[in-house]
Amino acid sequence: MTFEFATVYDRRFDEVDRIAQEFFQIDKDPNQIKADEETFLYSLEIGGRTLGAFEGDKMIGWSFAFPTNQILMEQFLSNKITEKELFWSTKKDPNYDAIYFCAMYVYPEYRSLSLALKLIYKCIDPLLKEGVCIFYDPYSSQGEILGKFIKRGNKYQIKSKTFQH
Repeated sequence: MTFEFATVYDRRFDEVDRIAQEFFQIDKDPNQIKADEETFLYSLEIGGRTLGAFEGDKMIGWSFAFPTNQILMEQFLSNKITEKELFWSTKKDPNYDAIYFCAMYVYPEYRSLSLALKLIYKCIDPLLKEGVCIFYDPYSSQGEILGKFIKRGNKYQIKSKTFQH
């Protein structure tokens, strides 16, 4: 199978919102970033990236990351601020020194480690620069496994929260 990767614009945002509701149950957790139009527009303002994986015209997965700073990163990783507070406290800054890899989802019938890793790297690659730290919250056991693969052989510093089983 051949997949294409492309930036998700508002014409597909309702699909991202539906997936986010279904998998991450964001409406039930006030500490998560909402997948709504306001969030989408703000993410563009601060340099965030929402990338989709497509088989033809069908979106089979997506990922979301945004640049921020290491002060907010450390507050988030130490549970002093929530994901929602991290996002809304982030301001556009060309001197960012951290990237929060916020979310990634691939439909079960398309799941493979290589597709997930490609989606992640294609999402964050344009944001990478010398001295930047990548961080994430694994959210699930699959996220924890994927994080371990990302950490292998990566020249960038990578930090994460501990997955709570």
